[in-house]
Amino acid sequence: MAVFTSWLALTWGQTLAVVFVIWLGYATVLAVQRLWLSPIAHIPGPKLAALTQYYEFYYDIVLGGQYTFKIMELHQTYGSVVRINPWEVHTKEHDFHTHLFGGPTRPRQKWKFWTKQAIWRPSALSTIDHDHHRLRRSVLNPFFSTQSVRNLQPVLEERVDALLQAFHKLAATQSGTPINIMYPFSAFTNVERSDFGREVTNSLLMGTHMGPFIKHASWALALINSMPESVSGRWIPGWSGFLKMKNSILEQIEKITATENTGQWKLDVSHPTILHDLLSSKLLPDREKLPARLAQEGQILVQGGTLTSSWALSLATFHLVNQAPILRKLRDELFDAIPDADEVTPLAKLESLPYLRAVVRETLRYSIGTSGRLSRIAVNEEFLIHDHERRREWRIPAGTVVSMSPYMTVMDESIFPDPSGFHPERWLNDGDRLDKYLTVFGGGTRSCLGKALALAEMYLVLAKLFRRWGGDGDVRPGDTGVLRIFETTPRDCQMASDYFIPIPYKVGKSKWAPRQTGIERCWTGRTDRAASLSQCLISNSVTLHESFSALFTPYEALHLNDIGCVTPCGSDDPEEGLEGDCGITVVGSGIILRLRELGSISFTFILPLFPKLLEFYRDREAPSLMAGGSPTLLQQVLGGLNKYKASFARPIDSRYDIVLLGGAMGSLFSYVGFNITLSPWHRSVMAALITTRRLLQAIASPLIGRLSDRYGRRTALLTSMCGNMLSVLLWVAAIDFRTFVASRIVGGLSEGNVQLATAMASDISDESSRGSTMAVIGACFSIAFTFGPGLGAWLSTKSLVAANPFATAASFSLALIVTETTYLYFFLPETLPALAVNVVKSDKGEEEKPKAKPYERANSHFVLNAVHFFFLLFFSGMESSLSFMTYDLFQFTSGLVASIFQGGVTRRLPPLLSVRIGVIACLAAFFLLGRVSGIGGLYAAATCLAVTSATVVTGLNALSSFEASEDERGGKLGILRSWGQMGRGLGPVLFTSVYWWAGREYAYNLGATGIALVSAAVLLSLKTPRGSMQPASVERPTARITCDDTARVDDGSEVHGRGGELAMMTMDSGDDRLNFACRQERPWI
Repeated sequence: MAVFTSWLALTWGQTLAVVFVIWLGYATVLAVQRLWLSPIAHIPGPKLAALTQYYEFYYDIVLGGQYTFKIMELHQTYGSVVRINPWEVHTKEHDFHTHLFGGPTRPRQKWKFWTKQAIWRPSALSTIDHDHHRLRRSVLNPFFSTQSVRNLQPVLEERVDALLQAFHKLAATQSGTPINIMYPFSAFTNVERSDFGREVTNSLLMGTHMGPFIKHASWALALINSMPESVSGRWIPGWSGFLKMKNSILEQIEKITATENTGQWKLDVSHPTILHDLLSSKLLPDREKLPARLAQEGQILVQGGTLTSSWALSLATFHLVNQAPILRKLRDELFDAIPDADEVTPLAKLESLPYLRAVVRETLRYSIGTSGRLSRIAVNEEFLIHDHERRREWRIPAGTVVSMSPYMTVMDESIFPDPSGFHPERWLNDGDRLDKYLTVFGGGTRSCLGKALALAEMYLVLAKLFRRWGGDGDVRPGDTGVLRIFETTPRDCQMASDYFIPIPYKVGKSKWAPRQTGIERCWTGRTDRAASLSQCLISNSVTLHESFSALFTPYEALHLNDIGCVTPCGSDDPEEGLEGDCGITVVGSGIILRLRELGSISFTFILPLFPKLLEFYRDREAPSLMAGGSPTLLQQVLGGLNKYKASFARPIDSRYDIVLLGGAMGSLFSYVGFNITLSPWHRSVMAALITTRRLLQAIASPLIGRLSDRYGRRTALLTSMCGNMLSVLLWVAAIDFRTFVASRIVGGLSEGNVQLATAMASDISDESSRGSTMAVIGACFSIAFTFGPGLGAWLSTKSLVAANPFATAASFSLALIVTETTYLYFFLPETLPALAVNVVKSDKGEEEKPKAKPYERANSHFVLNAVHFFFLLFFSGMESSLSFMTYDLFQFTSGLVASIFQGGVTRRLPPLLSVRIGVIACLAAFFLLGRVSGIGGLYAAATCLAVTSATVVTGLNALSSFEASEDERGGKLGILRSWGQMGRGLGPVLFTSVYWWAGREYAYNLGATGIALVSAAVLLSLKTPRGSMQPASVERPTARITCDDTARVDDGSEVHGRGGELAMMTMDSGDDRLNFACRQERPWI
């Protein structure tokens, strides 16, 4: 009872601390177990992946289906066997798949974590236990055997003929209209014809797209299922179609059950569906015949028979039409084997045609089927995997999750040369050897149930379609029509994301997104294009949906409604053109401005609270020392500072502490003055805290910069913001000095907003506006430091929690940071050029990624870093000696002066000129301060320092960005900031010590000498970057063109357009290619 009472007596802050300690202990034990005591601890791989599954979550969810590609990188680093999460081992030893998938006498179980992504949990696909899976599968197998599928050929023929008849009808009424072939191929779904007797009317890709997230957050599916269907169907995209299909199947099950003992049951059994067989099966116990389970079994059969087959047929059609030699060979074979296009050709005969078989095999390889990795657990069997690359053997204990990825097998260049190309010929001479690597259907007892049906669909559709329809390279007498490619390239057909099925590329910025595949149909004798390309898909996709009763195309379910009819993202004003990035002004003046104001204001809340915070902690910890306890961390820090002050040759009074405090807190001219009557210990401890924080920032800045170069500015910024949130959360709970110090350490290591905002400004601004964009960021910083401390001081007077009087200010700061992070997560685009590549057209008309050009530097980064360090060493040291004088004489802050100067003057100066003006102004300020005797001199010095504060750091940031290529800019700016923070951290301590040891005049003369050397380096060593010089005025030829046409500008150059809207194009003379943005842009704000 005493323990329980003492627990209740804990404050909420102490309770949080106890919970944190318990969690930390659990996390430590878990980390030790996973890294060193796990049965697969010996398997190579990244330690972070072995430690937590959030490593996979980042690539799967945050980046969107990119973990498969990351695993490929890990194999290059660690070998063909790698640990990819705490429980799973992945191998790319392609011959191992026969061992992995097992067989009837070598049972394999599925991994429970993998089955979470299947919305249809009780289906055979998601069954974990081997024997239970065999029970469920045994009832389904007869329906999908090779013989059953061949018996179903009349039904399949009927569907294919209906499909081609719909094509012919559109040819007669809407000649030349582009269509998305995913629509008719999605409508051609035979499973639901034989099973359910009706067509599916809603998209099934929604479930697949949700799968990866549900796999990591299974509670989301439970939450959705707990909602009323009227709510979830309305508010969750695509869910209404899923519910409609589920309820339709349930209705059929109830109808069949209700007629079990009637004549209607016997009539239905004469043409049975899978549902009839499942309900009447004597192999299944009654619990396996529950309507809810059977409905989910039906849903997974429909999805499996729709998405993968329609995608494969779309790819086959595209590549055949796109490559005339392949189409010609296929049609030669079809015309020889099928003289009469209307005759029925048995499936067995079609499967025996060599080239058609090669086309089908190559289509299966290229379409991949299920791109997600296939995992198995051998409960009673130990695996031995031979790593042929590293010449090692890895022993995998029984019960371990082992996986392989079909994508890595079918795209392995050592097995399939030129894997990104479509080459049916590879299967003609070496097909028997390659067949074992065609793992798209899986293997073992859990291989794809509908393999025979999928192959039958492909043979029938391709044979009938290309027996009657030709392409640009092969038009024959009697052809119904001609197929032509519309706004689609081979790259659009390659996998860009893995959502268990492959999601292809879409030309766009900032993130991988799917792109639809389209075919423009131009009929024989009528090859005119659509009259209005701007209406090419918006109207006709609806027409196709009505004509074919089609499913929504899978890639429309991801909210990408257009194939290639996109709108230009620029102005029609000839003076503006379409240079650079549409929306650059919005990002520059919107997101970054809000980032700096909101983020810096929340950061500055704590500045005026330091004295009261320290006094609070001192008074709270004093009783423990008086009672004979060990000195606390705060008391140890005070003891060390007192020993340091005692080492001075002259007496120390409060003035030393004031000057030490003033500079250590930050820039004088963007800072609200503190109460100068504070006791010396307050100021000493505060100076030590902030100096330490700056040194931590010096350590973290290069790391954050490199993170942003590799993974993107957005990712790095959101990671930094999470660290800031943790820092402020610790402050909210800090009822002792140690917790407060921990919050400052976390904050110091996470502070990356300034450098990342600078890097983003460099990304989105062109070279002529780089300096002005940097100045805007500096102005935001100054404004935030002007008003933030005052707001923080006011909030500290509103104490709502007795245990922590500063919880109100801390909580308000936390709310601002959470708001900022949420805003950035939803609205901040990726600005790193490497992740937001513009696509240009090659001389052959194909899209290609612009090649990186050698980067020429005008200035050394070493010189820039040295200038930054020594400038801030002397400048921040000088600031530290002025805080009490400026507050005592001026009684106001000049932070607003600096922000106005940055926003109004600096932004109009070239960066090198800005730096030169700043260092000269700083040199003048040192000269004045060393000899000042009245208020006029202080005003003059303050004006010079305001100029310095507004120009030098901003200009150096701009210069450093000019001297860095796009893929290293974040790291270079991080190193620059690191040197600057070291100067800011060391300068106040060194300068104030000299100030008190040798006197004011000596200290300022020493500082002036240092700044003079810095000025000499700036004036003599630094050069104007090539990109920052304003280009000479040149006449810019213009041409108004229609996207998808070719225009010839005044100098004879050709401009190729894409899309379906009219746009104004401009071209600088001398450019060999115009990279304009005629594409659909994602709104950023």
